[in-house]
Amino acid sequence: MSDAIFTRYVPPPSILPIEKGGTGGNSVKSARTNLKVMTETLLYSNSSGTISTITLSDSYKNYDYVEVFFHDNGVCNSVKLRTTRGQVQLTNDYVSSTTNPSSLYTHTALLTFSDNTATFIRQAVFTVTTSDNASIDRTASNSVRVYRIVGYSY
Repeated sequence: MSDAIFTRYVPPPSILPIEKGGTGGNSVKSARTNLKVMTETLLYSNSSGTISTITLSDSYKNYDYVEVFFHDNGVCNSVKLRTTRGQVQLTNDYVSSTTNPSSLYTHTALLTFSDNTATFIRQAVFTVTTSDNASIDRTASNSVRVYRIVGYSY
């Protein structure tokens, strides 16, 4: 005896409306929120990266989260922020094998958002020397470069 396959017939259109789909939402946005499904929109892209003011293709306030992709001395990283914050710190840590192997270098930048722009407020390099004479040095830097910003919304 073969196994029976049961299917449910849904007359055209074959897509059930959201309010009958079991999402607990009665709009696309509330259904996505309940299901934790986000869409992404590319707001900025520049493969070489930039250290200057960035013009976004849309206001960052139209998104629930914004993710900033950046690189520094060949090290890539990203940070995601809630759009209610309005600014984000971009940080990369590394130990240089050529400059001073006993030091930890932290490259950091502060990026502030305002509607359709993102602006660098400051950039710095913090060097922590891990030898007996522990010290922290701070110098100005323009090494953290933003190459992509993506907005996420429900």
